[in-house]
Amino acid sequence: MKEKGSITVFFSVLLPLFLIILLILTDVAQYHFHLQRVRTENYLYLDDQLSGYHRELFNEMGLLALEDSQGLAPLSEREVLEESILLLMKEAQLRDGIYWAEDLLGEFIQHKMGLDLELFDLSDLNRELSDIIEKAKKGEISEELGLNFFTKVVAMQPYVKLKGISLEQLKKYVLEMDKEALEKINPIFVLDDGVREKYEEFYEALSRYDVLNLLGSYALADYAVEYLGYSMTKKEIEGLRCEYLLTGLEDQGSQRTLIKAELYGLRFILNMAECYLNPTIKDKILSLCKGEPRLYAAIALIKSAAESVSDVRKILEREKVPLYKGKEGFAAFGKVGKYSTGWTYPQYLKIMVGLLPKGMYFRRLQRALENNYDIELSSCYTAVERKQKLRFKGKIIPFVLEREIGGRLSYVEMGEGEP
Repeated sequence: MKEKGSITVFFSVLLPLFLIILLILTDVAQYHFHLQRVRTENYLYLDDQLSGYHRELFNEMGLLALEDSQGLAPLSEREVLEESILLLMKEAQLRDGIYWAEDLLGEFIQHKMGLDLELFDLSDLNRELSDIIEKAKKGEISEELGLNFFTKVVAMQPYVKLKGISLEQLKKYVLEMDKEALEKINPIFVLDDGVREKYEEFYEALSRYDVLNLLGSYALADYAVEYLGYSMTKKEIEGLRCEYLLTGLEDQGSQRTLIKAELYGLRFILNMAECYLNPTIKDKILSLCKGEPRLYAAIALIKSAAESVSDVRKILEREKVPLYKGKEGFAAFGKVGKYSTGWTYPQYLKIMVGLLPKGMYFRRLQRALENNYDIELSSCYTAVERKQKLRFKGKIIPFVLEREIGGRLSYVEMGEGEP
């Protein structure tokens, strides 16, 4: 009996201690629950805020920004605008690189096998996917049409993957025209991770040796031409376009005069160089100057000047003019008709815009964006931040636990803080 009584007394002493520890652990668990809840609320709030981005600016210019009076990292800051553009153009260059490789392969297949096969176009594939799903919902799709589409998808599998549903399940829903199931899904094709990883490795390798930042300059020029657009070879284009970035002039007549002069200067340099490098042109000049160096230089100067006038006219008439004309020769030496290959006006624009100092480029781009969309980039934010205070009083813990919880989400880079 004595031993049993001792054990009972021992537990009666320890039991309150165990209960206190249990209650303290319960308070700690409650605290962590509230902490996680506030963090989740923070994230959902920030995500909801960013979902109100400027739709037109994104749809036309590819720039994600929240137009508000409060926020972080406005597009008016050069570093923010530059990073936004470079992230966008990195994806575009990846896509264009794959298109280029597939075009080469397509040409080979067509030449060797006589087949006209378009192997890869991600945007067209997603448009076709949307059309197939809509037709299947309406019960208007034939088995042949569905099978042709999925055969095409299988051929593209080295480059793309389907997100949102498995390919087999999608095929089943489409061919069975299961409207209810198709209403619940939102599939999309994206680039395969392996392709993206290889491109990332290639891009990083190029960046290491890009002392003059040619990749960045080309990306900015590419963005200006492809997204901001150009007006000199198009009609009824309103707003400030790529020509404004190049000239700093808003009047289209003045832009045209200055761009003609810049195009002329660029083509004159290229033509003059070709007079000394292109054997076809060299032979014709030598036959005229009889080997006299000073006369050679004079003839080269005259022919290059005349050729540049012709080149500018062709470029502005949307014709192709090669950087290096090779065997096709100069119009100044009897070249008749159009060049079979070459660069067009938008591509020459990229060269000239790529030579702009970055400070000038971004000042003019900001002015163009603000003019075209009637906004202030200083109030277009790419990141939002929120801070909350958590105040917790437990049932056992004899003091109040306080903690500031911060969250940040950004369109441009990984958010800092606790989402």
